[in-house]
Amino acid sequence: MKRQYTLIILLVLSIQFATAQFELDGEFKPRTEYRNGFGSIIPDAADAGFAIATRLRLNAGYQTEAFKFYMSLQDVMVWGENRQLKPEDSNNSFSVFQAWADIKLSEGFSTKIGRQMLVYDDQRILGGVDWAMQARNHDAALLKYSKGKLMIDSWSGF
Repeated sequence: MKRQYTLIILLVLSIQFATAQFELDGEFKPRTEYRNGFGSIIPDAADAGFAIATRLRLNAGYQTEAFKFYMSLQDVMVWGENRQLKPEDSNNSFSVFQAWADIKLSEGFSTKIGRQMLVYDDQRILGGVDWAMQARNHDAALLKYSKGKLMIDSWSGF
């Protein structure tokens, strides 16, 4: 009996240690749009457009001292666009948004490989544009160096 209690205590402590490194979260982002004359003058016989779009994300991350791993699955859809009784996703709205590994190579150097958002400065030239329903990602290998206030990134897409 004493051995069972010891095993239970060790299991609870190991779960607590593992959950400190593992993170699981999600995102639900609905957006309603009413379009009446978007981009052009409204014709007399035109009806207004109304739609509700939704972005769902499931995110998981795992981190140790030597590496980080992150995966984000997303489904972007417009309500009413998929038929209810079809088993498949006919509009291909489900995708792997991010899946990358960040590996520490040495002091100051690391590499991040996989599908990821490249976000720099104010995101005007290169960014994740996460305000858009589908956002933007890149399949890339990124070599990073950082020491104090100096940060240098070099990346290559594949």
